Amino acid sequence: MIKDENNLSKNSRLLEIIKVLTSHNVLFNLARQTNPGEVREAFEDLGPTFIKLGQLLSTRDDIISEEYISEFKKLQDQVKTDDFEIVREIIENSTNMEIDELFEELDEIPLASASIGQVHYGKLLSGTEVVVKVQHPGIYEKMSTDIELLEKAIPVMKFIPNSNMINPYDMLDELKRSLLIELDFNNETNNIEKFFNNNTDENIICPKVYRQFSNKNLLIMDFMKGIKISDYIINVDEEVSRGNKKFFNIKKNIANILIDNYIKQIFEDGFFHADPHPGNILVCDDKLVYLDFGMMGSLDDQTIEKLNHIVAALVQEDDALIAKAIANLCKHSKDLNMDILTEDVGKLFSKYYDMSIGDMSLPEIFSNVTKVCSKNHLILPSNVALLFKGITTIEGIILQLDPNLSFMSAIEPYAQNYLIKKFDLQKESLQLLRSLIKLMKIAPDLPVKLSKFLDDIINGRFKLNTDMQLYYINRIFGNLSLSIITAALIIGSSIIVQNNKLTNLGITGFIISLVLLFFLLFSIYKKK
Repeated sequence: MIKDENNLSKNSRLLEIIKVLTSHNVLFNLARQTNPGEVREAFEDLGPTFIKLGQLLSTRDDIISEEYISEFKKLQDQVKTDDFEIVREIIENSTNMEIDELFEELDEIPLASASIGQVHYGKLLSGTEVVVKVQHPGIYEKMSTDIELLEKAIPVMKFIPNSNMINPYDMLDELKRSLLIELDFNNETNNIEKFFNNNTDENIICPKVYRQFSNKNLLIMDFMKGIKISDYIINVDEEVSRGNKKFFNIKKNIANILIDNYIKQIFEDGFFHADPHPGNILVCDDKLVYLDFGMMGSLDDQTIEKLNHIVAALVQEDDALIAKAIANLCKHSKDLNMDILTEDVGKLFSKYYDMSIGDMSLPEIFSNVTKVCSKNHLILPSNVALLFKGITTIEGIILQLDPNLSFMSAIEPYAQNYLIKKFDLQKESLQLLRSLIKLMKIAPDLPVKLSKFLDDIINGRFKLNTDMQLYYINRIFGNLSLSIITAALIIGSSIIVQNNKLTNLGITGFIISLVLLFFLLFSIYKKK
């Protein structure tokens, strides 16, 4: 009986989805990337799952057009608030406590309601002001049903333009992953605690979460006071227009705090706020307050290095290197045409070659990367797409705070420090030493091989200009001698560095070794 009711419910939902998609002509519009507003309205009518799908797509300008990106960013949750008695029941069942045993007060009218849950203001018995986030009952089952129906509808994806660019199963898996994370408030609890521990800076504030009262359906954290950063900018600009110059410097200071902290999140923490829109950043007593930790991004060292390779290739003004770096970052089919990719890179990136790093626009570079990816059927990793979205959002806020502050110029020293930290002198020296030892191992064989070589020439079995003979012999022994000297210096310097009293002498030895090594490599390259 229960199974029949479930099937009836799924069939009813399927009919509802078909009706809405048909009335808004969604497949036709998507196939031609037209009428994005019509598609947005359809997603809003279909509820939380489709709203989340649209919001997910809004970060993927390597997949859909800019018009669709812009429209999907407007998606609004059309969710009715739950009665307070339902909220009370969820809280009491989750905490095994009566409302009066936990709260001094709890507002019955929610501050806000979204697709997953709604938020109430409260005050603990300790007097601490808190925000209480309660999940809508039945939302997990409803979203699970929608996901199941979408899986069955995947074959229809072939009618959507550029669907060959991405495996629809991958996109659906990403949606499922995203929803499962958001549907379990324990994940957001972990995000808040991790962000809280990473950002202990006196200029950054984030809420404390009360884990003892929180679980997968309930989240209780500090109520954060402050003014939205967009409203703050308006207020400060009004003060500046009245001649109050001190607010001009205050605004610039906020800009520096914001950009320094966000770059730190990327390069030092590898864990960043992926949705830093003005509603999620407050200003309180000239400090920044972060809110809403449902969408966070993570970057490992390998991904950061791949992104650094793109910037390094851009600085070297090399189309082929940029193309290779982008291809290494992305997922792509085996038949990727590197010549076409390199040509596309040249068209979009050559204008940066005469610019200083500080004059480059990082969001514009990201936009060009996604354009190249879209044209060549390259798929950005989801965490990189989130990073692009986050930096572009932050850059928009920064420009309002301080138009002279460039994200690209600010990121340069952090990128350099990152590379320096990742450069292990001992590891690199050992690698170089291994290579030189291999060369030294074959050195004893060289006289025998050279003797045979000369014998062949003398007996007429091999003819070569005498000057050329001497030239190559001289080069071989010259390079070999330099290699042995360099290896000896490295070994000696390594031993000296072990003695703390002679560290400077050891470092000097390393520097001389590097100079000799670069001279050797340059000599080989120049005359190869």
